[in-house]
Amino acid sequence: MKQILAVFGDIGSAKEMVPVLKVLEEREVKVSYVADPKGKAATDVLGKANIAYETGDPSVQVTPDLIFDLFLIGTSATANGSQIGWTKLAKEKNIPVLWIEDLYGTGS
Repeated sequence: MKQILAVFGDIGSAKEMVPVLKVLEEREVKVSYVADPKGKAATDVLGKANIAYETGDPSVQVTPDLIFDLFLIGTSATANGSQIGWTKLAKEKNIPVLWIEDLYGTGS
């Protein structure tokens, strides 16, 4: 079974990513959700959709036996702490990372 870690910051990219992630879950892809505590994705998107999620940085959440095939990260211009932390961890662990931008240039 494939496993994806989905990381969210603000509302825009979360609104675009959640429907796609739901389709992947229907196709038996395991999705774990993480929301930046400084962003609005947690309360305004994930909470309203009754999606269980974690908050925080990777040093707190990742155990050595946890393996992901992909980190899918919704970029955020302001709530970008999780985006940066999880991207660094993915690079360290050699896990592919895909950033989803709701507005071009947000990731930069």
